[in-house]
Amino acid sequence: MHHHLMAILQLVCLIVPPGFLSAQTTNTTPLDRFGRGSVSDADISPDGSRTAVAGGYGITIWDTDTESILFELNDNNAITREVEFSPDGSTLAAGNSQGRVSLWNPVNGSFVRSLTGHTLAVTALEWSPDGTIVAAGSRNATVRLWDSTTGSLAATLSGAASSIRRIRFNSDGSLIGVTTETEQIARVYNSTTGALVHTLTGASATVWDIAFSTDGTRIATAASTPYLYDAATGNLITPLNGSSFPDYYQVEFTPDNSFVLAAGVNAEVNKWNASTGSFVSSLPNTRHPFGLTPDGSVLLSRAGTVDNAEVTIYNVSTEVELPSPAEVIFPEIFSFTDDSGKVLAVSPGNLSGNERVQLRVIELSGGTMEADLQGHLHTSWELQIASDENHYVTESINSGSFTVWEAGQTDYKHVVPGIIANSPDQTHISPDSTSIAHLYLPQFPSTDPPEGRIISVADASVIQTLSLGSPQFASSIRYSNDGAHVAVGTSVYSPPPNLVGEIRVFDSSTGSEIHHLTGHTDPLLKLRFSPDDSVLAAGDRDGVVRLWNMTNGSLQHTLPGHSGRIEILEYGHDGAYVYARGFSDTGIRAWNPATGTVAYTLAHSNAPEGLAQSPDGSLLATSSFAGPVFLWNSLDGSSAGTISAPSANLNGVAISSDNGLLAIPINDSSVRLYALPSATLLETFVAHRNHVTATAFINSEKELLTLGQDGLIFKWGITHLNSGVSAWGVY
Repeated sequence: MHHHLMAILQLVCLIVPPGFLSAQTTNTTPLDRFGRGSVSDADISPDGSRTAVAGGYGITIWDTDTESILFELNDNNAITREVEFSPDGSTLAAGNSQGRVSLWNPVNGSFVRSLTGHTLAVTALEWSPDGTIVAAGSRNATVRLWDSTTGSLAATLSGAASSIRRIRFNSDGSLIGVTTETEQIARVYNSTTGALVHTLTGASATVWDIAFSTDGTRIATAASTPYLYDAATGNLITPLNGSSFPDYYQVEFTPDNSFVLAAGVNAEVNKWNASTGSFVSSLPNTRHPFGLTPDGSVLLSRAGTVDNAEVTIYNVSTEVELPSPAEVIFPEIFSFTDDSGKVLAVSPGNLSGNERVQLRVIELSGGTMEADLQGHLHTSWELQIASDENHYVTESINSGSFTVWEAGQTDYKHVVPGIIANSPDQTHISPDSTSIAHLYLPQFPSTDPPEGRIISVADASVIQTLSLGSPQFASSIRYSNDGAHVAVGTSVYSPPPNLVGEIRVFDSSTGSEIHHLTGHTDPLLKLRFSPDDSVLAAGDRDGVVRLWNMTNGSLQHTLPGHSGRIEILEYGHDGAYVYARGFSDTGIRAWNPATGTVAYTLAHSNAPEGLAQSPDGSLLATSSFAGPVFLWNSLDGSSAGTISAPSANLNGVAISSDNGLLAIPINDSSVRLYALPSATLLETFVAHRNHVTATAFINSEKELLTLGQDGLIFKWGITHLNSGVSAWGVY
């Protein structure tokens, strides 16, 4: 087979249609878009009529009552990181990843003005209480204050040593408090002149947050311990002791100035007397982040254990726990209406076991959900295309869920919870495009073990449940190429705390177990069937690949010697080689699966980040971090060329079926299209606002799909193939 392929390659030449290799173009107009983008921040308007969402697609403004999108606003082709309504709700401020702050009219979606000066991403955003000043902190360690009416720079607050984390005005807007990402102090400035008024010292760890009492007499900070200061002098009054919990990330005063509230990821919301600093009480089953209604009557918090996805709600004065709001899990952001009647609770999706971002508006008096703003997703890393190209599957390794998309539809079809395994192999679409095999972990408070599932692409219903015994973890699942079998890699205690890998192979139509394969001495990470499904390759954490005979379940070969966990494991498309790389390996080994010996190594100066194969298997592409892309002949591992693509992300590379086109994601968020074998740059696709993680050719190579960390999929027309003439010809 290899000799035949090589003979064909030797006869291949580049057929150039008229204008095909003209100067490369930049394409900024995709044919289609899938998704509403990831979410960085969100805010509800003071009257509750509008909800603004910042994220991967810029700014989205929703009508809260009708749950409909009013405006999608392009924030200078950047990721919007922060949004906040003005105190009267008439203006929306947004800060983006480029450092720009923009003002918008949320009623009609019109652009008002830009507030410029920052050169790095905006990290904090705040309006003055009277709405006349907009303050923004940046990664460039400065805070700038602008006049919201004229856009002129009012003051620059300097002196910080690292990225700005938190900025807050006092109640009359005369002072502004600032904390950073690394410093063990907080600073207080005059908001009119920008002069430094106080440096708040005393903390022995990073100061994360700062708050002013509404009467102007006290300042509180949150660090390893909360601290209370005199606002007039900046002198430390007292550390806020009395609680056994460490590490506080958030601090608030109650509006009546009676109490200081503070909490951390591992610290309950605690109360101290705001005048004396004496400890009052702890609110059980609470954690950072928490939200306090504008009138100070109600407190919402993430529930008190890491695994508990629920929200805890308290009457602040009586400390009586109230009924939890409906259907809110792992909230990261709370935003309240001015009347304290409603709260926007935002769950970004990365902790919830669900890729879908929850944007839910809750009516607090009854705990009922009044709005569910759907369409935003957490960052996805993997893209699979169904064989009929009618559906796409994206997978988030952080949230442990996956999303099913239908061609031609902007919004997703299904979001399916999975398992947070930090592995890109938790989902696999069937060869016939009708079903998806995935790993599933029952949600807290269930203590049931993980399981495998086969679900319908059409309606996400469960077709089969695959029992895995009682593993500690499940990390990989794979259909055989004919769709008849599903293999699942798990990790079990043998005995605790030692983990070993096991593989279970199931009949996909009945769910019955066919093989239970043991012998891996470390947890399983990757599984791949040979093209004819006769052998299953399994790579584990100790750097060993084992080849299992699928007829009788016997071990066929052990492929040792990789340095660290198996990061790359793929069969060549013709089955002649198994390609594998360990974590610290500086090359990818091509193993002969028949003999268990190394045929050749694709050598790099440091660890290759990915491996891409042409559909016919004759051409390989590899790259190291920030290095060129290397092309190889799969027959013998000889060089087939080099492409100097800057900072390429090879995990997302795609090669067209005729070997004529190579798509390479670049770390500036663009995708470059090259002609092969000439390595001529044809086109650069620019629309994503964050790194592109996957690409795929569809529609007979006339179109390209790109998936980005901005939570979006774009479909591009390949203009160089509009004539319908292939880039390759054989003569």
